[in-house]
Amino acid sequence: MATCKECIHSECCFMQYGKTEALKWQSEHGCKNFKDRSRFVELPCKVGDTVYWDILGKPVEDEITNITIYDNCTRVFLKKGISFDIEDIGRMIFLSREQAERALKERESGA
Repeated sequence: MATCKECIHSECCFMQYGKTEALKWQSEHGCKNFKDRSRFVELPCKVGDTVYWDILGKPVEDEITNITIYDNCTRVFLKKGISFDIEDIGRMIFLSREQAERALKERESGA
């Protein structure tokens, strides 16, 4: 049987009921709200977030419209029709205009 430590809700249950009571309840009755922590992925962005990418040396603002998780990668799709691998965040795609402008300056000075 799965344990509280493996549940995405464990911290909330421990705060609300106390760790001892939560573990006792779970061991005696099971938990109808159990969600396996290992099945969840925390992403650095979400649908609706604004991201910035480079076109001809200028940061372009775009909106995330979809995120799809495949077996070997996670693709992020933007309103302007492009998509990128989630691992490109921080290299080619940025979560703030400031990060994008800083990266462009670094590229220009390093060229």
